[in-house]
Amino acid sequence: MSEDKSVTEIAGLARAATKPHEVKLADGRVFIASAGEVTLKEVSDEHGLMLTKPRYITQMVNLQYVKSLVDYVVDFKRPGTVIFADMKTNRIDAMIDYHTPDQADHVRHRAHTQLQHSEEWKVWNGFNQKYVSQLEFCRFLEENADDIITPQAGDLQDAIKDIRSTDKKEFTGSVKTSSDAEDFSFEATNDSRTKSGIEIPTKFTLSIPVYFGEEVVPVKAFLRHRPEGGKLLMALSLNRVEFVRQTEFMRIVGEVAEQTGCPCLYGTIG
Repeated sequence: MSEDKSVTEIAGLARAATKPHEVKLADGRVFIASAGEVTLKEVSDEHGLMLTKPRYITQMVNLQYVKSLVDYVVDFKRPGTVIFADMKTNRIDAMIDYHTPDQADHVRHRAHTQLQHSEEWKVWNGFNQKYVSQLEFCRFLEENADDIITPQAGDLQDAIKDIRSTDKKEFTGSVKTSSDAEDFSFEATNDSRTKSGIEIPTKFTLSIPVYFGEEVVPVKAFLRHRPEGGKLLMALSLNRVEFVRQTEFMRIVGEVAEQTGCPCLYGTIG
């Protein structure tokens, strides 16, 4: 007997009763039905020590790490469990009690993980395409040199020192060299007006994780520069960062599907 039918039956009995009386349901619950204005009071567990279990799970779990999501899905998955991955928002949702082709379900038991970008990814993307002075550019490279795998650390440090030594000189032009470097010419501001040049890399390769706690991936960057007010402004241009992010997101989703044994679909659910 459904709960709605049980309540209707109790209400009918209560209306017919001349005094409050006890009504027992097939599921073991006991109610007191009162006459007149129908009131129902459950007295199965007078002291509230016994809780009736819900008919299905209603739960939303927010997990902070992909491995935790995998572990949770493995523990609770059912034949209809499916995972949705939203590439736009970096979010992965597991629908534990999702529908199957031959039976609808409640879809009320869910778990999700919001992937967070790593600190390295945020730092380099925050500097991407940002034209700054030579000094600021040098300091940034020095502070984050551990993330650069090419050129060699020693060569990079030497180039940085050369850039810093020209900070008070006037930029006059640059020419490509035969290597992956660029030769910058400067004209000194003293009376002799002598010319000097430095060679710095035009390409960098970073090794940083896209998402917190995940593997490092290679990210290419190119040197950009422009003269402004007799000074040289410099910037780094990260190459195809959105492609790198999407590729890494798809890799993670693929691993979630493999480790949970559940289908992963790209999209969202309301």
